[in-house]
Amino acid sequence: MSLVQRRPLTTLLALTTCTVPMAPPQKTMPEQTTWLQDRIPAFRQAQKDAESGPWSLAMCQDWYAEWPIEDEIWGAGKWPPTPLSPEDKEMKEQACIAKQKQLINWFRNNTRNGAVKKLESAPARPKGKNKRALQEVEVYSKLYYDEKVKPVVEEKLASLKADRNVDSIEPKERLAIVRSHTMASLQQAGDDVKKAVAEAHAEEKERTRALAQAYKIGIVQEEGRTPEQYQHAIDSAPGDIRKALDPIAAASGCIYTVILSGPMPMDGGAVGSLSVHSGKTITGHNFAEVTPKYRDDFVRPHVRFAKGLYPIETRQERALPPAATGLYCLGEADMSAPRPSASMPSSQGATRAASRATSPVEHVIATPSVILDERDKHTGLGSWSLQEDMPAVDPTEGGKAGEHSEGAPAADLLLAGFDPVTGNAWPTPMTSTGTTMDMSGPVSVGNTSMQFNIFGDPLVTGYNMSGAEVSFGNQLTGYNMSGAEVSFGNQLTGYNMSGAEISFGN
Repeated sequence: MSLVQRRPLTTLLALTTCTVPMAPPQKTMPEQTTWLQDRIPAFRQAQKDAESGPWSLAMCQDWYAEWPIEDEIWGAGKWPPTPLSPEDKEMKEQACIAKQKQLINWFRNNTRNGAVKKLESAPARPKGKNKRALQEVEVYSKLYYDEKVKPVVEEKLASLKADRNVDSIEPKERLAIVRSHTMASLQQAGDDVKKAVAEAHAEEKERTRALAQAYKIGIVQEEGRTPEQYQHAIDSAPGDIRKALDPIAAASGCIYTVILSGPMPMDGGAVGSLSVHSGKTITGHNFAEVTPKYRDDFVRPHVRFAKGLYPIETRQERALPPAATGLYCLGEADMSAPRPSASMPSSQGATRAASRATSPVEHVIATPSVILDERDKHTGLGSWSLQEDMPAVDPTEGGKAGEHSEGAPAADLLLAGFDPVTGNAWPTPMTSTGTTMDMSGPVSVGNTSMQFNIFGDPLVTGYNMSGAEVSFGNQLTGYNMSGAEVSFGNQLTGYNMSGAEISFGN
């Protein structure tokens, strides 16, 4: 006879059932999931270093920079006035606590039992944002809310507060009031307003459709691409680069630096640059941050080289319209927020280029690599027109043929017939025959210390970058800008702007 007391089968089933954990509900959008997945390696490292608490706080701040908590509470562009009332302040604090708990739980749930092994085994293919087009009423709100809707809404809210003897209206009710008055205002609008809204709505739908199609399979065709598509790819580049290179860096035990240069649609097609780094010092700084002349020694030469690869026509084709700011974003906060002008910290030690929207992308560092003035933004010529971006060059120094030395005009730009200082066509034709070039007339040659033309003949007079006439030395010797005598070779031979020796003569 068995001494073991048997439990009823139903009891065993009940015990078994209550021990099975339920999968947490999905509460993030696809782009938010990608954002979180990118930070799993950093979360694991923070756990190893016993720094989960500080890391989590910094991560949450990065999240709020991308998706403000106010949008979740009150809706995009419908935030209450500041300073917040005690009720609104309490609501925001509780929402932040709940969001932080949700995000930390996400990382814990997605780093168990090899949940991300597949993610880390190969670079992820870039995906589109899956951003829907704005509806007509949303476009109307974006264009006319302050002018036609806001006064009516504020009057209604004030009336309700007075009737109820309260200081604030619940966010859901406030949002419903805003929506109803916006819809009513659109229906009562004149034909000219409705026409403008319809046109803006059509443009928004086409822009969203083009972006979704371009990134549907993660491959973008070169032909027929729009400036918006190029800008979207540039904005996504840091994440795509990390997805491709982080597994390689981890497997090889090495670090990397990537410099990406080319026409920037958001800056009128001017050639700019962004950099992505892995690896940080014990004080939390990346390669660019500990290299005093990183911008001058690494980024500027790369940008200058890129300028030689992209003709002015290409840069102008890549430019967004002057009034464009990329994809439409619903909400006055988005429309009125200033573009950042300096690097900002993130949980990954990241900073963004000054001409880009704020984003907590991992180890992206500073850099507009070129300084842009208004003329540059409209012509896509870059920064050659700014003298502070043009260090003087000793004409006796030359690099290897085909190299673009710092401060020297690129030879391919000269052959193309463009003045690299002003970006304009040469005042007189310039052609190339073998290793010699014919250039007559007073033209700018890139700096004020050049004293011989490209045939090796002395320039008795010439013009500096300010247009003032200057005198130079004699045929065999000359003087640099400091007054020191320098030699330039003999009468029959000399060096072209790439440093290669050329013959002059007849």
